[in-house]
Amino acid sequence: MGTMKSTDSKFSINLAIETPTGPLYIIADSHLHQGAIAPFLKMLSTLNDAEVIVFLGDVFKAWLALPEFQDDSHMQVLKGIRALREKNIPTVLVAGNRELLLPKTYTEEWRQYLPFTHLTHRDFYIQWGKRHYGFEHGDQVNQQDRNYLRWYALSHSLPFEWCFRAMPGALTRWIAHNTEKGMSQTNMDYKISFPEEEIQRFMEHLHPELTRFFLGHFHQDREIINPAHPVALRLVPDWFSRQSILRIDPQGTVETLTFNSNPDQT
Repeated sequence: MGTMKSTDSKFSINLAIETPTGPLYIIADSHLHQGAIAPFLKMLSTLNDAEVIVFLGDVFKAWLALPEFQDDSHMQVLKGIRALREKNIPTVLVAGNRELLLPKTYTEEWRQYLPFTHLTHRDFYIQWGKRHYGFEHGDQVNQQDRNYLRWYALSHSLPFEWCFRAMPGALTRWIAHNTEKGMSQTNMDYKISFPEEEIQRFMEHLHPELTRFFLGHFHQDREIINPAHPVALRLVPDWFSRQSILRIDPQGTVETLTFNSNPDQT
């Protein structure tokens, strides 16, 4: 592995790999549930050459992160990620909208429980040699989806957490499952149409010296370039429907790896 350090800079760098020698992998929107984890675990077992792995949110279909709410599928996936961390591979979780009850502050106690070396609820920045990458799940990009934004604020509030802590684990898992089913049928106009205007507004606020910014959430494998803005925006393909992830080599070449067909270079 290359030289790694954590530092602060004009980009608010969270993790710096000054001389990368292995790849950076980005995994987004796997939406895992019981019975669908075997291919994901098999994919994780192939990433032993990683320099860094970024999980770009929505790892599980619905995840209540407190220990008392975990089922066997959660524990198997967390164990698979922990095996990579134990190889001294930085494992970053950029939380999505399906991760609930994660800590606001990533204390040592939480680090002992969760397999991630880094955890953030918003953006994350990595120095990759001479390049600088930004990451965000993407669910906050569309500021016109007011219903969703209200739901997000409620579901990530302290009163919400207190209510769930007071319930039995089986009841909370049932509520989470049925809430997710209900939310999947709401705001369909926002989900069917890609928010092009909101994406362009988002790009306007990206730091001009970033090399690329990566977004999950939209379940697309696509790069967006606007001549008016110097930073390329890369949408990360979802594992859920494509079984695809992104691989960035030490020189900065971005490649889509699809685990049920041949990879495509982008």
